[in-house]
Amino acid sequence: TYHYHFKINVAILRFFTVYGPFGRPDMVIFKFLKSILDNNPIKIYGDGEQTRDFTYVSDISEALILSTNINGHNIFNVGGGQSISINKLIEIIERYLNKKAIKEYVDRDPSDIEHSLADTEKIKKDLKWNAKTDIEEGIVKTCEWFLANRKFISSIKIQD
Repeated sequence: TYHYHFKINVAILRFFTVYGPFGRPDMVIFKFLKSILDNNPIKIYGDGEQTRDFTYVSDISEALILSTNINGHNIFNVGGGQSISINKLIEIIERYLNKKAIKEYVDRDPSDIEHSLADTEKIKKDLKWNAKTDIEEGIVKTCEWFLANRKFISSIKIQD
């Protein structure tokens, strides 16, 4: 409406599972890291084969900056471009920590989607943007940051 009435350029960005340093402590990667390190079970909804498209925070930042140069009204999906199963995500974290997770599989919420993968063709074409951070590289960077900042992270209270 603002673009139509006032000719204000508008870019709407739809982020797909943002992760990385200073991420939300209630997100799955931080929850898994904390649980594995504390020897607590990881609650996995369903069989763990559901997939998500994770997007590293620096890739999100680049998309945000590029979107400020767009003219008109646009909607962009911002995703990492590869989906990964929850089981594979846990394997990468286990490998980095050199420690096995205690897994607790519970019934999947039927309202939860099984697979997500961003269609990023529009942002690639219009903004010449592409995610640069590979999921394994991003998870390792996230693990490194988490371990270096564990005391700070532990001070944050989150609800289940």
